Amino acid sequence: MREALFVTRYPKPSDVSIDQFGPGLKGVNAAAFTTVEQDGDGMWVDWDDDVASFPTSAEIIAGYNNRKWESVRKKRNELLAETDFYALSDVTMSAEMETYRQALRDITTDAKTYDFTTGKQSGGTKDSTDVVWPTKPS
Repeated sequence: MREALFVTRYPKPSDVSIDQFGPGLKGVNAAAFTTVEQDGDGMWVDWDDDVASFPTSAEIIAGYNNRKWESVRKKRNELLAETDFYALSDVTMSAEMETYRQALRDITTDAKTYDFTTGKQSGGTKDSTDVVWPTKPS
């Protein structure tokens, strides 16, 4: 992370939860985010306005959701990797395993994410908290 020459201190917006604030800012623009502090008066962030303007509450929440989807994708990829050997040509994959692996791939279908370069939300309707993990067959 580069050292910012001048940063502005912004308070946490009231409609952004404490859990969403830091991760959401990192999801919006990790390069502009420097530190988050909490004191008796509330929660604050030091933000480098030369890198990016401070995001709106909706953008912070969208950044948080994008980061949550990254976690979901990581877990999904790990679960797929655990069963990759079933996809080898010399191993017969059961129908249950095929269904399980397809269900894992489908988890991110219809994901609701936000593209900060275009300022547009994807057409998805599913939040990362809506994910139901399939059960691995035995």
